[in-house]
Amino acid sequence: MKSLGATVVDVDYSIFLEAGRMLFDGPLLAERLSSIKPFLKDHSNDIHSSVRVIVEKAKQYSAVDLCHEYYRITELQALARLLFENIDFMMVPTAPTIYSIAEVKANPVKLNTNMGYYTYFANILNLSVVAVPSEIRADGLPFGVCFVGTAKSDFSLMVLGQKWQQSNDLYLGHHAGLIN
Repeated sequence: MKSLGATVVDVDYSIFLEAGRMLFDGPLLAERLSSIKPFLKDHSNDIHSSVRVIVEKAKQYSAVDLCHEYYRITELQALARLLFENIDFMMVPTAPTIYSIAEVKANPVKLNTNMGYYTYFANILNLSVVAVPSEIRADGLPFGVCFVGTAKSDFSLMVLGQKWQQSNDLYLGHHAGLIN
């Protein structure tokens, strides 16, 4: 990013981490439960057990808990807006690691939660995110990055992603040997 003219600064990631955790753990799960409750009632066994376990956790929370969660989301959104007054965008890995299918099947909730460590916060905080390839690792597996910006900054992030790919010689098919 420095070669593209960016000034790189560290940011406090704690607000993003807190918001991301709300997606799988907490009263905000009530939103998911409310959207599938009739189906869950009549077809519980037709829902993947991992999904069912996550969604049914919502039953342990009250409406008051959900109100407190929404108040905290409002606070976190305000903190994110303040942060983005001082930066143009944030760059994070798309995912912290890559798991095999067997690993995910053995522990789907935990590993799926880990996979979204750098991105699950986006919808909750009303942020835009664009994911782009970054490199092919030494083991042949892909590694990507996400550019995170304010709401409705998708187009600017796509332009940035394109510049990133071009500056790193990362165009479609290049690493797959499709383009010489």
